[in-house]
Amino acid sequence: MDRLEDIHRKLSASASTDRTAGSEGERQMLDAVRSVLGPDIHTRSEGLVAHTRPHLVMGFVAAALLVGGLLGVWFPKVGLFLLIGGAIGLVGEGTGRFPVVRWWMPRWPAYNLVVPPQGEWNRGGDAPLGTVILSTPLDVPRYRPPGGRWLKRPYRLITVAGTLLGAMLFLRVLSAQLDEVLVPIYWVVLALSAVIMGIGLVVRSPDVEELQDVSGLASTADLLLRLRRSPVEGLQVWGLFTAAGCAHQDGMRAFLALRAHNLPGPLFVLSLNHVGRPVLKAAVSEGPLVPQHHRPTGPSLVERLSWAGLHLPRTDQGTPTDARAALNLGHRALSLVGGQEPSSISGMRYAVHVADLMLRWFGEDLRRVATERPVVESIEQPTVEEPEAAPEAREPQDRPARRPLDPFPPAPDRRGPPPVPQEDQSPSVDRPSEDDED
Repeated sequence: MDRLEDIHRKLSASASTDRTAGSEGERQMLDAVRSVLGPDIHTRSEGLVAHTRPHLVMGFVAAALLVGGLLGVWFPKVGLFLLIGGAIGLVGEGTGRFPVVRWWMPRWPAYNLVVPPQGEWNRGGDAPLGTVILSTPLDVPRYRPPGGRWLKRPYRLITVAGTLLGAMLFLRVLSAQLDEVLVPIYWVVLALSAVIMGIGLVVRSPDVEELQDVSGLASTADLLLRLRRSPVEGLQVWGLFTAAGCAHQDGMRAFLALRAHNLPGPLFVLSLNHVGRPVLKAAVSEGPLVPQHHRPTGPSLVERLSWAGLHLPRTDQGTPTDARAALNLGHRALSLVGGQEPSSISGMRYAVHVADLMLRWFGEDLRRVATERPVVESIEQPTVEEPEAAPEAREPQDRPARRPLDPFPPAPDRRGPPPVPQEDQSPSVDRPSEDDED
């Protein structure tokens, strides 16, 4: 029995039937992972508070939209206002950029298991050229939407329903005279929107294989032990077993918020999620609302693997992972995800080899950049000369200085010019002179 198989056997024996985010089973798995890493690997637990129920957040957004639509029957302006607020919460939760709904939701205590870099980086050796964070969730998904292009993103269905309600309410606000015609249509649209949101909220529990799957944990633990025996030169590697990784990825956010500003860059997050279940794929975009594409560092490594003859399929992941949390915080990331088949030792071994090869190629790129930096900096960049101004456009050197503008100029005289005096046009009368009188 090799090391990977032994790690998988021990973790499977410790797997609880309830290993959702914030549960006791998640904390038991943390202790099991620490035990399989052994006493030679320094680990520490870091506490945090996490949101553990993503289905409640999605249900709250859908309920806000429906309540706004129902109030719009009698109070269109109030209903439109509630729909606008629900749309803001929908976009914020769907993209993960500004989770306004979660600000009001309760949180639960959880714990990350952090594996700091082992070896020379802690002894004050040469400064590393970059950082890699190997992450995998300690929990399993509480609910997972069914497959399909649209059903794998239930937030899209809620968006369509909210758009229909908003359009009808907007028409009612603009044309109050047409209420007799629009109200029956509005009831139909409201019922249709409720059905669409109900389909979006239809979820199924993960299958038994996924509930008991520990392939991501076993693969990450084996890879950390391999890197300890054969480290990547110039690369600082952290191991992170995240709490609530299948819920809202609060474990990854807490870790990056605490340490990202002190880690040597560039920083690359590689997330392993149920990687022992064939077929292994690379999630180059993620998101429950719209595809959020990762920065080109991770996808370029997948492309280079295909050049070497290892064709790793690319996929669009509807369920977000730790890599999406790192993406939202501005870091380079990539997620390796498993398929729908039962996990196997050969699948885990394949995932470990792929992840190890990615890390070593990333380290080679960093070393090459550091070696060739003086050559790149010595390359002279062409300068763009500004065109000379035309002769007529040049200002004379002896031109007097301009008078400053008066901030209070005198008001113009609107009375017009003074009237011109005119001669008397009346007929003249000849009067006799004094000589004539004599």
